[in-house]
Amino acid sequence: MSKKTELTSEETESIKKAIREWEENTKGNLELSKNRTAVLLKEKLEGFNGIANLYELYPPLQIPNENFNPEIDGQNKEEKVIGHVVVSGIDESSFPFKDSPMLIPNFEYPIETFIFQSDSNGNVVDYSELEGSFRGEINHEKALSNLGYTILRK
Repeated sequence: MSKKTELTSEETESIKKAIREWEENTKGNLELSKNRTAVLLKEKLEGFNGIANLYELYPPLQIPNENFNPEIDGQNKEEKVIGHVVVSGIDESSFPFKDSPMLIPNFEYPIETFIFQSDSNGNVVDYSELEGSFRGEINHEKALSNLGYTILRK
């Protein structure tokens, strides 16, 4: 196994220069980054109740990493960077057992739209609701707007 080494300042500067050149050569992506855009990658994901879509965030969302502890774990970073999210909306029609006699009579089904961190394939990696999630209606655009992003459909 190879030992992990830290980058020298010259290597770090070289990487930063390469990133700046890439950004300059891909102005479209740079514009997306300035506008906080959620690009719709896939609609109607399987395995979810309700309506679930996959989005890629430009720029990626950065939130505090609640698991960060510099004294015991140097691996975790202070900020969590989220590049992909699944937005899922459910209402009464989303529940497969809504007509079951086992349910409480006059049960009010939640109507809600949640945002979850995911990988680039639409697999949720953390079921903690991200900021922007809300109850009362199914509306992906509103949820992502609450998070500060505008939807771009490919």
